[in-house]
Amino acid sequence: MVSTISTDQKFDLSIVIGAVLALYWILYIDPLTGEVLGLVLGSLPVLIGVYLYVEPEQYVLQSLVGLAAVALGGAAPATILYQTPAGDWLVGSQPLPLSLGIMLVVVVATLVGRRYIQSTVDSSDSVPA
Repeated sequence: MVSTISTDQKFDLSIVIGAVLALYWILYIDPLTGEVLGLVLGSLPVLIGVYLYVEPEQYVLQSLVGLAAVALGGAAPATILYQTPAGDWLVGSQPLPLSLGIMLVVVVATLVGRRYIQSTVDSSDSVPA
């Protein structure tokens, strides 16, 4: 029994990979100056996923949704919580649990919102004028 993943699921996976990559880069590889590079590296899987798995008429909308998930879910929590006064007060020296929790909430909300937007666009295309 071989299960195949649909193109929507492949694009969802590229969004998750991008958010995790941005979070990991910013927290562990280059925590002091790696925010921009982490955001760029996290954006690459999303943009590749848009090119490979999204229909051309939805490139812009799906790109913005995916990049928002990477920026708000992967990059922002790590940047805010690592070695800032608020982050030290809130999480001490271990920002990973809260950053990971925020990332999961943002990414899941993004994936659900993306499916809702896609179903809305698909249903509006099928309504005769």
